[in-house]
Amino acid sequence: MDQINVEIEFREALLKWYSTNEKHLITKDVYNKPIDDLNTASETTSTKSCHQHYILRKYEVMQCGDVEKLIKKRQSPTDQPVYHVTIEDTLDVTKTAHIATGH
Repeated sequence: MDQINVEIEFREALLKWYSTNEKHLITKDVYNKPIDDLNTASETTSTKSCHQHYILRKYEVMQCGDVEKLIKKRQSPTDQPVYHVTIEDTLDVTKTAHIATGH
C-alpha cells in the first residue's frame, strides 16, 4: 500500500469516527469558529456575553507567522501550549512529531 492511500484511509477513518464522536475531534470549520469568537470577544469593550466569557476562560489564540492556532488557556505565559488540531491536520502533525522524536 503506498503512502497516499495510507493518508487517505487515515483521514477517512478519522472522519468516520468524527461522525459518531464530535466531542473529541474537530474539523477545520469547527476549529475556526472559536478563533473567530475569541478575536471578537477580545475586541469587545462593552459587556461580554456568557459565551464570550466562557471562550476567553477556555482558549487562547497563538499567532504563528500568519497562522492563528487554537490552544488551551495557559495559567502562565511560560507554560507549554497545548494545541488543538483539526482532523485534516492530524496526520501531518503526527508525522512531524514522529520524525522529531527520532523515529
